Amino acid sequence: MKIRSYNSFLRAILRDIPCILAYDTAADYLGMTEGCDSSHINLFVDSYNEKLEQISKENSLTIHQIVVSSFSKIRYENFNGLNCTTPEQTIIHLLEQDGDNQVIQETLASYYFANSESFKGLLIPEFLQLRFEEYSDWAIHYYDEY
Repeated sequence: MKIRSYNSFLRAILRDIPCILAYDTAADYLGMTEGCDSSHINLFVDSYNEKLEQISKENSLTIHQIVVSSFSKIRYENFNGLNCTTPEQTIIHLLEQDGDNQVIQETLASYYFANSESFKGLLIPEFLQLRFEEYSDWAIHYYDEY
């Protein structure tokens, strides 16, 4: 039996698709979480893509296509073969979405410890500041229990 990593799997199925990994999919791909639900993939696309529907069915996945008018409005980079939101942009998107608390805490904790126990460089919009402060306090102490 051949074992493939989640990131390798994503690279294999998305290699020819113009997209940007988003939200928890981006956080997982960047190694900022302990692992997310790999049956759900969040992608920014510039138009609805029928091929992604086919990939979804063939691989028993739920692929959320988030159509955006332009990729230029999203901060992203190519990480190991796939376009992915930057760590900073990923955090902002996760805070905006206010989804899975665990994913947000782990992502913030990873950022904090990867940046010498600091959130410097992370520019949080004013409207997300309170939510960031709540999560960042948890993130700073996230690994204290281990």
